[in-house]
Amino acid sequence: MPVGPLTELHTERLLLRAPQDADLEPFALMCADPEVMRHIGLGRPIDRASAELGFATLLERWRRDGAGLFTVEDAASGEYYGFVGTAPVPPSSIEAGATEIGWRLRRAAWGRGYATEGARAVGAYAADDLGLTRVVALIRPANDRSRRVAEKLGLQESGEGKGPRGETVVVYAGPPPR
Repeated sequence: MPVGPLTELHTERLLLRAPQDADLEPFALMCADPEVMRHIGLGRPIDRASAELGFATLLERWRRDGAGLFTVEDAASGEYYGFVGTAPVPPSSIEAGATEIGWRLRRAAWGRGYATEGARAVGAYAADDLGLTRVVALIRPANDRSRRVAEKLGLQESGEGKGPRGETVVVYAGPPPR
C-alpha cells in the first residue's frame, strides 16, 4: 500500500499521509475538544501552545525517521479526520521500547470505522515495510471506543500498567493488524 517514499497510504475511503504544516490548525482544534481528549494524555483538552509543541514533535519524527503518525483525511474531499500511526513507547511506560499503534480522530469522524480502517493500513505497512512483528495499543480502561477498535484489529488484552504520564492503561498486543 505505500505510495512514494513512505509518505502515503490509501484505503477505500481514506488517505493517510505525512503531516504538513497546514495540519496544525485542525490538529489544535481536535486537541482542544474535551470529548476527544477525555481518554488521552492527562484526560483534558490541550491548549494551543501544547498542541503546537506536540505537532512539532510529530513533524520532527517524520523528518528524522520518515515514519510516524499519519494525517488521516477523507480520500474524496480532503477533510481532516485526525491521525493514526506508530510511535515508540516511552521509557516511562509499560511496554517501554515496543512500537505503539495509535489513533486520534475528530469527534465528527467517530463511529464510521475510520480508526480501524486506518490502523489496518498502518499495520500492513508496519509489518511489510518496517518489519514489525508486534505492536501494542495503550488504552485507558474507560475508553470503550478505542478498546473496541483494538479488538477489531485482532489485538489481545495482555494486562494493565502505567502510561507515559503515570495514567493506568490496558495493554493490547499482537501482530500488526491487516
